[in-house]
Amino acid sequence: MRTRFYDSERTRFMVMDPPGYVKDTTEIENGLVDHYTGPNLVPPFPLPCFPLLQGEPVFFARITSSIFSSMFFRTIVLETVSVAKTVESGSIERVRFSSRGSFFDNRLVSYAKAKKYQDVFLIFNRMVDVGYLPSLTEMNILINCYCDLKRVSLAFAVLGGILKRGYDPDCYTFSPLIKGYFFQGRAGDGVKFVDKIIRTGFCPNFYTWSTLITGLRRSGNVEAALRIHEANVKGKLGFGHSYSPNLIYYVALIDSLCKVGMVNKAKELFLEMEKLGISANVEAYTAMIHGLCRIREWEQAKGFFYQALDRGIQPDALTFNVLIDFLCKEGKADEAKGLFDLGIQRGLQPDSVSFSTLMHGYCVEGRIEEAQSLFEEMLQKGCIPDVVTFNILMDLHCRKGKTDEARGFLELMTQRGLQPNSCNYNTLLHGYCIEGRIDEAQNLFHEMLHKGCNLDLVAFTTLLNGLFTEGRVQDAKKLFMEMKSHNLIPNDCTYAVLIDGFCKNGCLEEALDLFKTMENSSFHLLNIQHCNCLLDGLCKAGKVELAYEVFVRIPELGLTQDVITYTIMIDGLCKVGRLDRAYNLFAEMEKRGCFPDIITFNRLMLGFLRNEDVSKVVELLQKIADSSFSFCIISEWTRDCCGYFAWRHSPEISTELML
Repeated sequence: MRTRFYDSERTRFMVMDPPGYVKDTTEIENGLVDHYTGPNLVPPFPLPCFPLLQGEPVFFARITSSIFSSMFFRTIVLETVSVAKTVESGSIERVRFSSRGSFFDNRLVSYAKAKKYQDVFLIFNRMVDVGYLPSLTEMNILINCYCDLKRVSLAFAVLGGILKRGYDPDCYTFSPLIKGYFFQGRAGDGVKFVDKIIRTGFCPNFYTWSTLITGLRRSGNVEAALRIHEANVKGKLGFGHSYSPNLIYYVALIDSLCKVGMVNKAKELFLEMEKLGISANVEAYTAMIHGLCRIREWEQAKGFFYQALDRGIQPDALTFNVLIDFLCKEGKADEAKGLFDLGIQRGLQPDSVSFSTLMHGYCVEGRIEEAQSLFEEMLQKGCIPDVVTFNILMDLHCRKGKTDEARGFLELMTQRGLQPNSCNYNTLLHGYCIEGRIDEAQNLFHEMLHKGCNLDLVAFTTLLNGLFTEGRVQDAKKLFMEMKSHNLIPNDCTYAVLIDGFCKNGCLEEALDLFKTMENSSFHLLNIQHCNCLLDGLCKAGKVELAYEVFVRIPELGLTQDVITYTIMIDGLCKVGRLDRAYNLFAEMEKRGCFPDIITFNRLMLGFLRNEDVSKVVELLQKIADSSFSFCIISEWTRDCCGYFAWRHSPEISTELML
């Protein structure tokens, strides 16, 4: 006799064979299980025709289990058996349970909501064992559980059982199946399934349409969700179907539109919602404010905020956090602090996100004292800092050259019961490398390894850069080989650090060999950043002709030169006196639509100034005057020289530039 039981950790069924070994199986999902055809489950009428299920499994898998030790399940079975009668054939006569339905329903709903799927399956097993015929509601619960586990084929098996018993599937039968398709990443199949059930005469209600819209939103098909909504508004869903959206529906769709940048459409939906008499709540306002902040429409975001206040809607912590985050990113930490204080005045208790966001704003502006003071205020208010909060403070201290203080925060985290993660260690590692304390950086790296902290590419790349900066090329090579032993694949940044490090330490052969290896790789490892690193190294080493050969071959590699590429090459040519070729490159980049920046002008102008080529200097000055660049951002030495030449040879240009 074979026994089946459910493994909750692996969310699949196992089969126990008589010898005692366990074999992993997907028999149930593939349909290779016992089809329950006991006399008590065979309907007394023909099976209904349901053409939409062609190609889908339409059986009901009988769930069996040897687990029967729980007092709760013992109670269920004893109570159920008390209303069942045993017949001479040994089967259990089916009895219509008038009072047991709600008993089972309540238990099933409770366990399903708690995601205790194993308990749901065991209850169904006992129900079948005692001859209790599951109701449509109970079988819908089972379908929902299978769909939550992404086992849509098993959910369709239960649907087959529903049809076999003559039940009429309802919206609570089909909606979980639609959801299951989206859980499996099969958005197209989910949409087709809705079309099938509509064509067979099923009339979806708001719950079904809402499930479809939610699935499309969460799978990234926001535009498709919007098209369905617009079709509903215009009465063009087809077959005379329509639904009446509620507040939750509108808020979710508005939020999704804002997250993908369709803020204008979101505003239209917001107005449409209010025209229908559906009053916006704090979630709707927060979604709109967040979307407007993402596209930097501060005035409109502020307008929605004040509109909510005027309507008596109390903004919550999330609303304030969104606004504080935007202001901090705009370099307006003081305004963010004013908003932070306003939230406290209105009775809101700031959370760790509020404090961390404002602290990060201070850090961006380099205001270490204010950030430290805010951290102390956070502790006084009883708000528990998390690893993100500590990482912000550590990063600020490291940027200020106070790595030892940053190390103190790492130890404080441990004292407060927080486990430092790789981000915390990487921040400190970067701080040591910036200060040139490479030995301490290596010690911290080995400490991470000893404590079982995840050594990621950021850690290896940071230390690699530090070693190259200190001229320790051999140690950098060893670390690169160690990275491979950790099964880490170098990314674009790692390769850029390697090429740049080799070039700056005079190891041009190693840099060229690595570049050729990347060029010949079938994984298309090269990008324009790698080319720029190699060109810069070759030009600084005086290998300008070799650099120019690499520059010319860049389009053959499937890459396009950018403004940095041209600027490096122009600077290299100017330094060896090849001004004509440098100016030709300058003209070429403009023709190709790669417009020079102020650094490009600086480098080329310095070349002509050294050669005292007055006509070219004046020509470049005129280009700057005609462009959107400001004369004041040219380097000081270049500006002084240019001013002298412009005054001496073209006073009118000099006056225009100074104005």
